[in-house]
Amino acid sequence: NDDSQVIAKAIEEAHHLKVPVFIPKGRFKASIQLSHDDIVIVGQKQPSEKFLDGTIIEGKIDCNYRRNVHIQRLGIDARNQLGDFEDAALTSGK
Repeated sequence: NDDSQVIAKAIEEAHHLKVPVFIPKGRFKASIQLSHDDIVIVGQKQPSEKFLDGTIIEGKIDCNYRRNVHIQRLGIDARNQLGDFEDAALTSGK
């Protein structure tokens, strides 16, 4: 399943409420284009080194031209999702 719309809606709602977006442990297929500055996205569990466990997005989160975007405890598996000139953060957070 493609979880892009659900995650994008959660990000939009969290932005309006000025609270972090919380993503539970699991694997989610999503390609998200952030449309706001000042966003915090927090995964429930830091991904394991080989992405076998934790909170993982299979796809991408496009933060280009956005300010104050913080991603914590979230893995981004961008395999086959990025164009020739795009970069990906593989893990982020503490």
